[in-house]
Amino acid sequence: MTGLRLGLGRAIIGMVVAEFFTAITGLGAIIVKYGNQYDTASMFVPIFVLMFLGVVLSALCGAPKSGSHRGRRRRMIEARREIDNLP
Repeated sequence: MTGLRLGLGRAIIGMVVAEFFTAITGLGAIIVKYGNQYDTASMFVPIFVLMFLGVVLSALCGAPKSGSHRGRRRRMIEARREIDNLP
């Protein structure tokens, strides 16, 4: 799951960089357009959208991992209780 989570971040970066060079449509083209017009307020909107997209996708990839950690922690707590109850 870690490889998938890291790969998603690099895929988003690659997508935006490719759009910088093609600059036809997409969030990268919007960033370039408003950057050339020196309209920084409008330029930050797609940047924040990309940031939100990265955070959400990263959280979705980490969701199954956190569920398995909860189960693992529960098993460790039960094992410690059993060890403490030994004579």
